[in-house]
Amino acid sequence: MLTAFLAKMLLLAALAYLAVCLYVFFRQRTMLYHPRAVSEAQMEDLARETGMSRWLDNAGKPLGWMTREGTEGTPVLIFHGNAGNALGRQQLIERLRDAGASGPIFVADYPGYGSAPGNPTQRSLTATAERALDALPRPAILVGESLGTGVAAQAAARRPGKVQGIILLTPFESMSAAAAP
Repeated sequence: MLTAFLAKMLLLAALAYLAVCLYVFFRQRTMLYHPRAVSEAQMEDLARETGMSRWLDNAGKPLGWMTREGTEGTPVLIFHGNAGNALGRQQLIERLRDAGASGPIFVADYPGYGSAPGNPTQRSLTATAERALDALPRPAILVGESLGTGVAAQAAARRPGKVQGIILLTPFESMSAAAAP
């Protein structure tokens, strides 16, 4: 009788473990990416407040946002971190200006972040980065923060002729290393 009870408990524990593993497997993207989606009207209001304007690719599709000042000089392209969206990077833009960045500053928005349609995946973030680099007027300095460090590194590797330099803020070695305690 005790053996049957232990067998049932072991089976229940194994089923519970399997259920948790399946849950994590099917929800891993929502656990990995934390976009802050807002309406286009809200983004436009925030852009006006922060002195930014919509940045479009060569086909007229939105890529993110850009500063209104600084048309001369080396462009800077920011790939933001996991939380928030492109228009939440004003402090970083101010620090870049204080450090001497005189060219235009662009901030790419990933699919699912801000008002950008789509879902964030490694493939969609990388595709956004490639489109962003292709839309720039000349080679740029890439700035990646947290999640954006991986995006910036992949973009630089895929479009080396479009990159003058790269700055990685709070980079991680791998997702498993970032998740480790």
